[in-house]
Parts: sequence; C-alpha cells; structure tokens
Amino acid sequence: MIGAVHLRRHRLLALTAVLSGFCWSIPMRYNTGPHFFESLYYIGIILCFYSLLLSLLCKWPGKGKRLLPLGAVGALALFMTSSYRVAYAEVENPRDELLIDIESSVDDIETIRRFTDGKGILIYSPPNVDIYDPIGWDWYPYIWPYGGLFYYLRGSGLIFDSRDCRVSSYRVDFILQPKQSDAQGLLTPDNQVMHLYDRHAYEEPINKIVAGGGSPVIQGDFNVYLTDDRKLIYIGDRCTENPLLLSSPIDLIVHPVDPSQDREMYSFIPRDRLTIDTRRYVIVFDLPDYDIANISTGQSSHEGSIWSGKFFGPDHVVDAELHQRADQIVEFSQTAAVRGYFDVYLTGDRTLMYVREQCHNGDISDDFFIHVFPVNTMDLPDHRRQAGFDNLDFAFTERGSIDGQRCAAEIELPDYEIVGITTGQFTNRGQTWQSELNATGG
Repeated sequence: MIGAVHLRRHRLLALTAVLSGFCWSIPMRYNTGPHFFESLYYIGIILCFYSLLLSLLCKWPGKGKRLLPLGAVGALALFMTSSYRVAYAEVENPRDELLIDIESSVDDIETIRRFTDGKGILIYSPPNVDIYDPIGWDWYPYIWPYGGLFYYLRGSGLIFDSRDCRVSSYRVDFILQPKQSDAQGLLTPDNQVMHLYDRHAYEEPINKIVAGGGSPVIQGDFNVYLTDDRKLIYIGDRCTENPLLLSSPIDLIVHPVDPSQDREMYSFIPRDRLTIDTRRYVIVFDLPDYDIANISTGQSSHEGSIWSGKFFGPDHVVDAELHQRADQIVEFSQTAAVRGYFDVYLTGDRTLMYVREQCHNGDISDDFFIHVFPVNTMDLPDHRRQAGFDNLDFAFTERGSIDGQRCAAEIELPDYEIVGITTGQFTNRGQTWQSELNATGG
C-alpha cells in the first residue's frame, strides 16, 4: 500500500518492490506445495517491509536521496542471498526424512495430475509413519511430499490415505507410493519421488494369490493362507478395531521334514511388510525351499496372544500306519463315541482316535484339549489333583496326519480307571467346539 502511494514519484521504489517478489518466488517456487499459501503471505510481508524502508529513505533530505539507489541494490542483494540460502537448505538439508527432493516432487505431481483428473487416489502410508499414532494421523496429510498432493490435486477427485478403512467404499482407480517397485501397472516410469500405479493391475497378482490359497489354514485377526507355490499369505481387515494388529510382531516357526535339520524361526512387524491393497492388509511370505513338515505362526503383544495356529506344511509326510488304523476303527466300530466336528472313537486299547472326512489344514490349526476325569482323583499326578482331571492338550500336527481329505490323530489315554472325558479345540478367544465321552470304568 505504501509502495502504491509513492509509485508515480519513485519508480525505483516500485521496481525494487516488484523485483523483490520475483527474487523470493523464483528460488522458492518448489516450496509452494509444503507451504501452501504461506509463500504469498511471505512475499506480501517482504514487499511491505522494503516499501516502507525505501519510502523512509525518500524523505531524507540530501544524502537520503543519494543513498536510495545504493540502499535498494544492497537490500535486493541481501534479500536474494537469504532467499537462496533458505531454498538451498530446504532442498539439500531437509529437516524431516519426508522433506525429500522438493523440485522432483512437484514435477512428479504435475505428471500424476494428468492421469488422475476426476478420479480417486489411494495414498500409501510409508511404514515409518505410525498408523495408530494420533499425532501422525492428524499431521500426516500436511507432511511433504504428500502435503503437496492436497494442494495440487484438490480438484482431481478424492484423495485417500491407505490407513482409512472407508477407502473400500469408494471407487479408487490409482495407488500412489513413495518407492518404485516391480509391481504391475506403473504409469509414471520417469517420476523420481512419487510413483503412480493403476490399482487394478497392481492388485491383480495379490488377488490371484489369495484366490489360489483356497480356505484359510488359520482364521483370526489375520487369516492365513498356504498357497501351492509355497507362500504364506496373511490377510487382515483394514477396519479392525485391534490397535495392536499392525504393531505387534508375527512369529513364524518352520519345522523341516528332516529331523536332523534345525527348525527356522522368523519374526516381523506387519506394517513393515504390508503389500498395498485398497481393501485389506496383505503380507506375502515366501517359505524356504527345503521340505517342510509343519508350520506354527501367530501374533502376540505385551497383553498376551492375539492369535495363533499350527498346520501341516506343503511337504507333509502322510502317516500311512495311522490312517490304516483309523480305517479299521471306523469300519469295525458301530458308532463313534462322539460325532461332531471331529468323530472321536474310544478304542479297547485305551486310545482316542480323531477322524474327520473332507478335512483341510484350517480344521486342525487350533490346539486340541482332552480333560480326563478319573474314578479316583488320587490316581492323578500331584499337580492335577486339585483340578480333579488330567490335561492332555495336543497339537494335531504333532499327533496326527492328513491323507488326501481325511484327518486322523491318535492319543493314548492314562492307565487308570476313567469316568469321563471332555475334548474339543480352543483358541485364545475360547473353545471352538467341545464334546463329552462317557468312559465309566474304562
């Protein structure tokens, strides 16, 4: 405003005010994204400051007018130097690991905009941003380079954060991620910082893997699939209410067929291995290439077990003798002692035989429990007498086998007299099924 008053009388003042705006805008032009409209605010303050300074010089008699050109040149040089140093520091020495190559980011966004006009975008959250951190959630859209997306792509359709479970309710055509991968559907091969993918092409391989996995071998907060090409697929609900699902480690134990070979143990944080997917959390784990007998996996936190399960590996060796005994028991027994999720047979040689037709890994991944109630509690081990029953819990992978689509497992009972047996399966959430056997005098 002050500059406008002196515009006619002081052309040098007007020229300096105009040039100061350009001197600020040109070196800081790639910062308009992270600063939004703050750049305009900064320019206005600078214009007012130098206009006031030069207008005061104009009022000085004699030497003031002679110092005007020198002061204008000096102020302009000082301003250009400071602007350059600020811009250089932002680009070369970012204060945040997300304040990356700003110039490339803006160029990338211009390329992205050509593909996304009027369509939805899924913004992938970098693994180092805590998904359930309230501060990270509140400030994430304003962190560069993603802050620039909200500035430049505001009119291009909805922009979603991949942590938002509502994204599955909208049409999302693209996936955006900070690191270029070998995934299908890359639309911006020349981009340096942000890479755009066609969502349908990107997710197609994951959808095929999930479809080829059949029924889950474990059902829980993460459903686990074992595929024919030796992959474990963990799939979680994006809208889960469990805040520990992505931050608690998943443990995996692989037991080889060769007993002389040591088992291998793995542990990883889910959010560090997530595959981008607009509807679910997906983790793909490639199993080792040696023969695998069985697999144990689960997730736990400081509060205890979240979910767990054990199942046969892709190279499970069928126990032919066990299945032969199961065939004989099923054939010669008139009825099972219990018919249910598993048929349970109580044999004359004091064993329990568990048999299930049309069985798969998902049916046996939960642990089994057997509570044996004796006629005389003094027959129990000392540490079980107070409970009044013996506990013979077991994992099916340790005592059973799958032959085709039939599961069979055999458990020896104690040699004391038994009045009753309760058996079933359980998880950390409780029992999945339970049956009672009458074994009076057995």
